[in-house]
Formats: sequence, structure tokens, C-alpha cells
Amino acid sequence: MEEVAGSIPARSTNSLNKLDEATTADRRHGVCPNYPPSHESATVAYNVPRESALEKGRLDMGGRIDISGYGKLSIAPKKDAKLLVVFGGITVGGKASGVYMWDYMGDIIDRFHIFVAVSSDVDGDKAYDALMSAVQAQGLTPSLQILYLFSGGYKPGMGLLSKKSPSLFAAILLVDIWMGVTQQSGSRVPDFYKALVNANAGKIFYVYTSFGANNEAARDYIANQVGGQKAELVRGQNNEGGMQTHMRTNKAAIAKLPKNGQSYP
Repeated sequence: MEEVAGSIPARSTNSLNKLDEATTADRRHGVCPNYPPSHESATVAYNVPRESALEKGRLDMGGRIDISGYGKLSIAPKKDAKLLVVFGGITVGGKASGVYMWDYMGDIIDRFHIFVAVSSDVDGDKAYDALMSAVQAQGLTPSLQILYLFSGGYKPGMGLLSKKSPSLFAAILLVDIWMGVTQQSGSRVPDFYKALVNANAGKIFYVYTSFGANNEAARDYIANQVGGQKAELVRGQNNEGGMQTHMRTNKAAIAKLPKNGQSYP
């Protein structure tokens, strides 16, 4: 099913309505809830035997380290590999983003240290602090950091970038993030991301559909500010629903990550 710029494909409406409804209250206020409240003082043991870690739920069967309940960290063979920090969207097809975002990481798992947040409801700032503690504990020395925000990941992204400088990241990928409609919802999300792009256009990559932002003005503003090959519109394909197109932006975004020996900008 082909998209018409500025409109939502018919088959995508229900799926994207769920995306909108899931965090309506948070979007209105532009805030990140504290998550998980029970993990305020939690600690994680590192460098423990694999068998022991598995028994204690700290290391999953894929070899990923649990980061204080905020997400999982996959470690690349080289300690100085680049660090990719991923915040995904809402649950899709019964899978939380802390599960389905790993589906897109297979081709880069040996080139990047990868953190994927458990859901879009995490506190982005606290998750990042917990992650960096784990990075230090593991003796990792990332050559650079890349922030990756997909769909509802706009929310933990705001929590993180409201308290931490964008200068921590060599690149920031905005992947079909939701930006609401300010006039109707009172959301500060579009203004936040427009300001982010204004101040950091050189490190922003924007991969988007015609409908995922739910805000044509903000979508077009960011695409124009980023410009060139760093802004990519992903169009719907024949017999493809809107949610499928939305999810496929991840493949386009992953393709923009630096290859071996490459760096940003």
C-alpha cells in the first residue's frame, strides 16, 4: 500500500491510535515517569560466572547483562567498540520494545556495545546513569556514543536530554518519533525536538514516515533542518500496513550507523 505524503495509510490508523493512546497523559505533560520505582537502590553484580548470573537473572541466554531493570546491555568483542543507546516505543504485537528492538541489532551486535531499554516508560536519565555504571564496571571504553530514539522512545529521550548534554553523543538518530500536535494536545514534545535539532543539526539523523510523527509541521521542520542524506523518508510498500512501515524505519536507521573504521560526523 503506497503512502500519500501527509496522510496516514488506512491500515495504519488503528495501530497508530494505540501508539497515541498508550501514553496520552505523559505526552500531554511531556514528562517521564520514574521507572522502575522499585529499583531506586538496586545494584547489579558484574564480572560474575555466567552460570551464577543466569541463576540470578542478571544475564540472559543471549549473553546480555541486565542493567538494574532498565534494560539489557550486549557487549561487543572489542572494549573500545562504539556504544549504541536505544530507547524504543510501545508494545507491538505483544512484544515490548525491550524485546523487539533486538530484532534489528543482529547485523551490528559484534561492532557495537548495545543497550536496549526495557520499554518506553523508563526514566531515560536514570537508565543512562545505570548503563554508564555498568560500562565502567565492565571495563569498557567506547570510542563514541550514539543515541537511538524510536517512536515512543521520544519520551525517555526527553528525560535523558533534559538532564544530560547532547554533546555526550557523536550522533542522535530520531527514528519516526512521535511529536504530537501542540495546538490540540498541549504537548511540548515538538518544541523540544525542534530546539534539539536547531542546536545540534550536525549530529542529528532523521528517519521517518509520512504519518508516524502525528505532526506534519514538526516532521517537515526537522527533515528540512537536518537535510540531505541525513533525513530519509521511508515510504509504504505494496500490501504493507502502516505499522509495518513504521517498524521498518528501524532497518533504514540501522543502515546509517557507521561501519568498521568509520566515525561520526
